[in-house]
Amino acid sequence: METRRHGRVNLSEALKQSCNVYFWDIALKIWRTFGNTDSEAMLQEYSKELGFSSLSKIDLPFEKEGVIPDRELFEDWKISKPELVRPEGWLGGDLMNLIIGQGAITTTPIQVSNAYRALLTGIKSNPYLFNGDSNINEENINISSEFINFLLDDLNLVTNPGGTAYRSFQVMGDLTYDIGGKTGTAQNAGDLNNTSWFVGVDSISNPKYLIVTVVEEGGSGSAVAAPVSRRIIQYLLEENLTPVEFGEITE
Repeated sequence: METRRHGRVNLSEALKQSCNVYFWDIALKIWRTFGNTDSEAMLQEYSKELGFSSLSKIDLPFEKEGVIPDRELFEDWKISKPELVRPEGWLGGDLMNLIIGQGAITTTPIQVSNAYRALLTGIKSNPYLFNGDSNINEENINISSEFINFLLDDLNLVTNPGGTAYRSFQVMGDLTYDIGGKTGTAQNAGDLNNTSWFVGVDSISNPKYLIVTVVEEGGSGSAVAAPVSRRIIQYLLEENLTPVEFGEITE
């Protein structure tokens, strides 16, 4: 949850500082404008278009589909899983949870990787470990080069001064000017510690690798998953490997 004041921010600053309130405001506006209509599910539709809530068909066993919750699912759960939903069903607060990756949403690292890859290349494809006889299906999606550059620039803000991952990446010096990422912290129920997430991009000017790091019950994404990803990026760039030191929570 929010522990710091960010002041007035735009989208770039909201991503840089991981400002939940900015995205809550977007969800609230969607709810107030489109609540109880088909358009209230626009976030879910975009998420599913990027591969969430479906199998990626990677050549690995036991893959899970994950969950992108909506009004229809909550109505189903009233019957099948009544302990998971309130009697009144889907509300605006559930949409506010969804937009920051909390609540009933569940995803896999593969899904997150696929979504970022699609957003940064404009191409959706099924992942694989072994090329062999795999059928690689690619699909172009309607994303402009301007959007891709905008997203890369914003991811770069996260690993530079003022960004939530800067403390983890500052040891790389000037190399941070061409590296990007996004921190994430997923709350767990009960007394379990948060799950730590980080998505890293090895190069802003010529991206080749996406690194998705998840540390279950690891805590903050900025303090735990980010330094792990930084060391992986150092390896990929053939740079000196510095120790993984879990740092300060900056989200």
